[in-house]
Amino acid sequence: MAYEHRPGSFILFKNDKKGNERAPDYSGTGMDMDGQMIRVAAWLKDGQRGKFMSCKIEPAREQQDAPPPAAKPTPAARQSDPFGDMPDDLPF
Repeated sequence: MAYEHRPGSFILFKNDKKGNERAPDYSGTGMDMDGQMIRVAAWLKDGQRGKFMSCKIEPAREQQDAPPPAAKPTPAARQSDPFGDMPDDLPF
């Protein structure tokens, strides 16, 4: 069964494919107290009192923010059909 977010909760996954030093160490999704989906990112840091996580939340990207799918190319002008003069009711 898939995880269902509840208001005020989120999940984090370790970022195993970290491409640069500024990328988060953990990232995931959640739901704010109003029921809106959010994105969560966390970085592991060292401080005066030991290790801690610095976190960031932001609204989840909407599907409409995604780039539109590429338009289908228009069909090229139909080339001459070598079978165009055959009847459509052939038995095979």
